[in-house]
Amino acid sequence: MATRKKRTGVEWVGGLVSLPAYVTGEAKPYRPETLFWLGPKGEALGHAVGKPGELLGLAAESLQSTIERPMFGPPQVPERLRVASEALAVVLRAAHPRIEVVCAPTPEIGAMLAAKTAKTAKTANWSCRT
Repeated sequence: MATRKKRTGVEWVGGLVSLPAYVTGEAKPYRPETLFWLGPKGEALGHAVGKPGELLGLAAESLQSTIERPMFGPPQVPERLRVASEALAVVLRAAHPRIEVVCAPTPEIGAMLAAKTAKTAKTANWSCRT
């Protein structure tokens, strides 16, 4: 039986960002990208990680996966999705015509990434004594 997805009447925020760390295990180091889907309170509902340039083509699938299986809460469909990238907006509009996709600033993505980076840096500040 298919899971019924509740329409939320709210706006989600989506964004594609380069992470601050480098992956160095391959021939050429690169900064991985993450695609985030945030709920109306800034909560992370879903994400995907990939090499630079990979995630734009997977964005519609990632959004659908987050709609069907958010990190918490029941399946839900946003009424509106705000993204900062016009290229991302075009991909999402084509795949999700029932969701209003607008291209506008997404400071929530930067704030969430900064908070996660600060938390990671704080917990990584340990020392080894011999």
